[in-house]
Amino acid sequence: MTVKALLFDLDGLLVDSEPLSRRSWSEVIAQLGYTLSEDVFLQMIGRSESEVRTLFERVFGPDFPFEQATRLRQVHFMEALRREGVPPKPGARDLLAEVTRRGLAKAVASSTSRAMAEAKLRSAGLHEFFEVVVTGEDVPRAKPAPDLFLEASRRLSLPPAACVVLEDSSVGVQAAHAAGMRCILIPDVQPVPAEIARLATWQLHSLAEVPALLDHLRVNGHDPAQAGSA
Repeated sequence: MTVKALLFDLDGLLVDSEPLSRRSWSEVIAQLGYTLSEDVFLQMIGRSESEVRTLFERVFGPDFPFEQATRLRQVHFMEALRREGVPPKPGARDLLAEVTRRGLAKAVASSTSRAMAEAKLRSAGLHEFFEVVVTGEDVPRAKPAPDLFLEASRRLSLPPAACVVLEDSSVGVQAAHAAGMRCILIPDVQPVPAEIARLATWQLHSLAEVPALLDHLRVNGHDPAQAGSA
């Protein structure tokens, strides 16, 4: 089916927010008397708040003060975001401008909160590009369930088969597959196991490679095969 929309994950895909996120979580958890390991942080990527709560209770014990930690972390992160900002990932702005030029619809589908998602997009200078932003507050289930991507396609009034997802995480690839959508995997800090990477339709190294891929797809009614045979 013709590609009519691109659905983007946010953290680690469009914005380089994972270093700031890890620092804010590490400092807050240390303040509460615990230590956040690299392995635990990587398990948090792409997860909903309820899933992170379950992870923390398993790692730190049932007495871990999760509500206090999340409140402190949000304050810490937002202060750091205002002070330092988060940069867009390499190629993000150029890709979004090119996708706009091609007449494709664009949506963000992220498990984070709406306040966090919009603050990161504005900080990176990308908010203006998106018709739709779907967050973990808008759906009953986070990734790897398909809800975020299905809700994004619904708000764009497009069938799932007309949407291509761009993701960097294992749970995101699984969510795209469950939604019946083609997926471009561009790994970031979280290693993606081979058995999950195989669920993606394509795997690239950066957002800068996406326009060349679009040149080879049937995009918004334009068939490159027909154009080449003219």
